[in-house]
Amino acid sequence: MNYLATIFKRFRQRSNLLYLQLSEKEVACILFRKKNHTLYIKKQVVLPLESTVIMNGIIYNPTTLAQLISQFTTQHGLIRPKTIMCFADLATHTPALQQLTTLQTALFTVKTPIKLLALVTPPLELNKKSILYTTLASHPDLLTPFKHYNQHGPTWWLGSTCATAGVILLALHSISSILKQDLQTTTSTNEQIQVTTQKLEQNIQQLNQVKQSEEELAKRLTMLNPTKTPFQFSTFLKQLSHAIPPNCWIESLNASAIKNHLAIKSTKKPAATAYTMTMQGNSRSLKAITAFRAQLQKMPSIKEVEPATIKMVKKTPAKSRKCYFFKLSATLKV
Repeated sequence: MNYLATIFKRFRQRSNLLYLQLSEKEVACILFRKKNHTLYIKKQVVLPLESTVIMNGIIYNPTTLAQLISQFTTQHGLIRPKTIMCFADLATHTPALQQLTTLQTALFTVKTPIKLLALVTPPLELNKKSILYTTLASHPDLLTPFKHYNQHGPTWWLGSTCATAGVILLALHSISSILKQDLQTTTSTNEQIQVTTQKLEQNIQQLNQVKQSEEELAKRLTMLNPTKTPFQFSTFLKQLSHAIPPNCWIESLNASAIKNHLAIKSTKKPAATAYTMTMQGNSRSLKAITAFRAQLQKMPSIKEVEPATIKMVKKTPAKSRKCYFFKLSATLKV
């Protein structure tokens, strides 16, 4: 409601025109109401000035002068009134024109800002109650050279500066939000890559250990087999890899030689040996261990499989699921 009242008040004040007539001792504030081409006097006040405000036709204290004029506009409820200022002695003092920008800034920064339309030198005859607008507008305007370079007022420049600053702040905010999202995504991706890398390193270590154990086992079997036709350990490993169920995995393989004492006493034939294979590993289910033992019994390289030793493994943070440890011993055919 206050906003609408302000709009209606500004609409009614479009016909008002403020006329300021300066001298060294006083300033005359006259509020005209424009009707057609005639200006009628609504309010007329003469305000005294201090001796330090205007001296020898030069405005030395524009801030005090602007505040004094603002008191008149505030008292009569004027909102940014259109103003014509008259200073008869200004034309004879060229250095006084240099303070024109300071005076305009002072009039704009007071409590009730003033829009200065023109600055004239011939004073009006204040005895009449009305004058023609053409009479006032016919006086030469001293602000004409300045208007050529400054077509927009301070309000336009302030608004454009605020709008530009707002656009820049919005752009910076959007850029910062995008950078934060990219940083979070990059951080999460790096963490996932580190976890995957650690798992791969663990798998590589396990594979290297299995490979080393296979090589050592092959060497031992080669050294322990004295016959001309050595035991084909590579064929045995292929058969073993096909016999392992999906839910079982072997962690260690050990082979040991068993000498035949009866064959050792004979002098005609070389001492024959047998081999015992011990396998240790883990499984997710008991059925998988039973199936694995049955598959071992069917392998042509195995003579006999002993009953399995099974133990349940306790759960740890690394092993959250149920797991069984098993140990199997088998006698190989020579």
